[in-house]
Amino acid sequence: MSGGLSRRGWARFLFATLFAASGCGNDTVEVVAGAERQFSGVLSVEFESLSFKPDRTGEDWWVRASPAIWEAINDAARFEPADRGFSLRVEVLGTPTERRPSGHLGGYDREIEITRVLRAAPIPAL
Repeated sequence: MSGGLSRRGWARFLFATLFAASGCGNDTVEVVAGAERQFSGVLSVEFESLSFKPDRTGEDWWVRASPAIWEAINDAARFEPADRGFSLRVEVLGTPTERRPSGHLGGYDREIEITRVLRAAPIPAL
């Protein structure tokens, strides 16, 4: 390397810059359990993991959804059965539970029942 940023370094730099510019720094979103509302964040599907990290909450949520919603999520990710998993930048409509150990082995802050996918775009692997 010639001292410049690698491709991975540029991707991380761009992501960090966009995150900072979006105003997602210190302000947090109040989460009301049982209230359906719109959330944006990163949804990741991997082995034994169905994770949604909503913006400005500092939390990691276990995802529940109907088969039709999962089909829309898989289509947006262009998921193939041989893939190991994927991550999407999403805007969803959903209802979170109260804060409690949730999901696989209780490793999540709460659950969200996603009722509608408003927007979804794949996040390229770094």
